[in-house]
Amino acid sequence: MPDALALSAHLQRGDPPVHLSERHAARGVLTLDPQVLQPEDDAGLAAALKAALRVGG
Repeated sequence: MPDALALSAHLQRGDPPVHLSERHAARGVLTLDPQVLQPEDDAGLAAALKAALRVGG
């Protein structure tokens, strides 16, 4: 598993880009603020997260 900052950077460069909060990244924790997401974003977001975790895993 990549470190939190590397995973966040990878996701930001993706298509679609996924921006995670890096507030707790030093502890290895990244968070996603779902307030700005729409229901139609779910599938693309899930696919991006799965792909990033596969690449890093």
